[in-house]
Amino acid sequence: MKKMNPAAVWLGMSCIAVGVSCALVGVVVGAPEGGAAAPDIAPGVALPEAGEGAEPNAAENATDKQDRVDISAFNRADIVLVARVTEVRPLMATMSMPPTTFFQITLEKPTALRGTSPAKLSFRQSVKGSAAPGAVGDEMIVALEVPPAEKENPDDTPIVRQMLLTKSPASQAAREAATLPIGWQRIGKELVSPWAPLEKSAWPDGIKVDAPLHCDRTGRPALVAPAGIVLTSEKVMPKKLLEYKNPYGDGEFRLTLTNTTKEDSIIPALLTDGKTIFWADALIAFADNEPYLLPAAGHLTAECHPVALKAGESISYTINTLTLPKHDWPQGGSRVYFQFALGNLSARDFFYFFTDYHQRLIPKK
Repeated sequence: MKKMNPAAVWLGMSCIAVGVSCALVGVVVGAPEGGAAAPDIAPGVALPEAGEGAEPNAAENATDKQDRVDISAFNRADIVLVARVTEVRPLMATMSMPPTTFFQITLEKPTALRGTSPAKLSFRQSVKGSAAPGAVGDEMIVALEVPPAEKENPDDTPIVRQMLLTKSPASQAAREAATLPIGWQRIGKELVSPWAPLEKSAWPDGIKVDAPLHCDRTGRPALVAPAGIVLTSEKVMPKKLLEYKNPYGDGEFRLTLTNTTKEDSIIPALLTDGKTIFWADALIAFADNEPYLLPAAGHLTAECHPVALKAGESISYTINTLTLPKHDWPQGGSRVYFQFALGNLSARDFFYFFTDYHQRLIPKK
């Protein structure tokens, strides 16, 4: 056997050790005494890109480029605000190339484009690169995501998914995205709804419900819910819980629509024929950032009209996510995060998909 050069062996082992260390160690930037743990970022959601340089104007230069801005983040957001930045505080950064840097963003004087402004206006954001996503004094359009509640981490403080200067050329597109129903998007010159694959079944002739904007492929109007209507999600727990197989349930969720106001309200985004509420023709389920229609979608009739809710009234619907068509479930075991959207309303939840257990619960086609 050929003998190895001891110096070469030592050099090789040193390089391996340094590489492993770099992969595992993070650098704290401007952290308080005692260090700072990495903020919890909901898995399954791509980090927004706010610039990859450290020069002072990097964030502004990046957000001024339409092709660098994730406009869909403003459409998928639970809350969208226009607000002034009062603090941008770095927390930590990873040792990756480019690094992922975490910031604490504080705002003031918010105006809501979607949802209701939180009472506390301090949020976390992660960006690729080292450039801050904004500067004190900037007026920004801010897309916020409310993470699903869970016992292990009860903190449901919204997370910043995207920030954009109001003077950016992309700001008009961001504002429109925030006012459209969730899942709708501009494709070229077309406005397209998630129900486009249903073609004529997406919006039958004769329905006397309308809106200023329509899907260019189906004619379906861009229907939303009025202020004061709230959508929430709750896991439907099975009778039999197995500690290492379905501790978070079997993918069933009870969605509840509530009129939180003191007045009766009409919900254009949810239709009924007087007997049946057509939830499947109102709800979109996002998993791994992909939109899915429910299996029962495509059954609206000309007799449909908006659902009415009395003051304080709630109605519910149970969705079994294991029935979502063409979804690629993870192999082995993993959390699967969902966003359920009804018009401009959104609710998020998750469960743990364990292949050996849940695969047999998926209905056979």
